[in-house]
Amino acid sequence: MDDNLPLYQRCTFNTERLQINSVKSQKFDEDSKRLFTLKVLTLLTPTVTKSLPSEWQKITNYEEASYWWQQCLAESTFLSIKLKSNNEIIGFVFLYEDEVKLMQVDLHIGYLLGEPYWAKGYGSELINGLVKWAYSDTDIHSLIGGVEVSNIGSIKVMKKNGFSRSKLESSDKNVIFLEHVIKK
Repeated sequence: MDDNLPLYQRCTFNTERLQINSVKSQKFDEDSKRLFTLKVLTLLTPTVTKSLPSEWQKITNYEEASYWWQQCLAESTFLSIKLKSNNEIIGFVFLYEDEVKLMQVDLHIGYLLGEPYWAKGYGSELINGLVKWAYSDTDIHSLIGGVEVSNIGSIKVMKKNGFSRSKLESSDKNVIFLEHVIKK
């Protein structure tokens, strides 16, 4: 892997059933932008967004969905999660680079899956693939995810994939941080 490339070009991986790719690396004509925006709108249901940032909970129309994903592109390494079987987008991953430790980066991670894809093992498969990818990238020191304490499913997914309680504290008492240190 060429660690000199920007993160959005390096963080691409496949699992048994999923393809995870940078949205920034995908080619968008006007038609594909429209279809992508409509997919965003269908995935960001109130149930999906209830434990996500408050501004993500107010996306109810095409213009808001378009603005949302353009902001995600600008603020994070924004990845799509697609099913290999039919190339359907089922969710997204958000990576935020944090402090450098010995020339390595801590990546704050977030992800969401559309409701129809819950309880099918996709979350665990995704996080497992992300951890494996992180071990192959020499620039990554750790993966850190903030999880709402009531989101038992995500906490189980993270712990199953080697995450443990982080020393980081959230200003929101309903959120805990879980961390997976990448030992190289």
